[in-house]
Amino acid sequence: MDFRHVPHLRDLSRAFVGQVVGPGDWALDGTAGNGHDTLFLVNLVGDSGKVFAFDVQQVSLDKTMTRLDATGVSHRCQFCLGGHEQLAKTLPEECKGKLKAGMFNFGYLPGSDKSITTKAKTSSEAVSKLFDYICPGGVISLHLYAGHAGGANEVKALTALCGALPESEWRVAQYSIINKQRNREVLLLVERKQNQLVEA
Repeated sequence: MDFRHVPHLRDLSRAFVGQVVGPGDWALDGTAGNGHDTLFLVNLVGDSGKVFAFDVQQVSLDKTMTRLDATGVSHRCQFCLGGHEQLAKTLPEECKGKLKAGMFNFGYLPGSDKSITTKAKTSSEAVSKLFDYICPGGVISLHLYAGHAGGANEVKALTALCGALPESEWRVAQYSIINKQRNREVLLLVERKQNQLVEA
């Protein structure tokens, strides 16, 4: 990443995840949207890895599948229609403690119905459950937007949730562009420390 300039939070998120995820890994995109992060992840995990992409809207999964099909990598992804708070019911049991990364880009689907947004309650449920699935050395990226209805509450809830993680096991950083006047963005980067063991 070019640090001669203040990075876009999206680029900072991908740089963070990209240094951890590699061929053969398992990862999760909790908000498939238009498929940009899903494509990023499937390119990292390669043919021997797997990405689980969640979205509550079928149109989002269709867009994501089309994007992945265009480069011949859709076979690396399992598309999961439903709220990301259902991840514990959807992910295979053997994923617990094995995921290398989880990425979320909260808010609404760009270019779609802005009344359909992520919510503080279900987003917090999803991230809480995801903690059990991240392996030692694994990471979570949470890109939040305060501008949509309920967005500020979502930022508050997830910041509190991640901020309460035990320092002995997790490292959490928060980034924002503090002079952005509209739709303020917040990026939370969460790392499970390498020396922690995950119980089976």
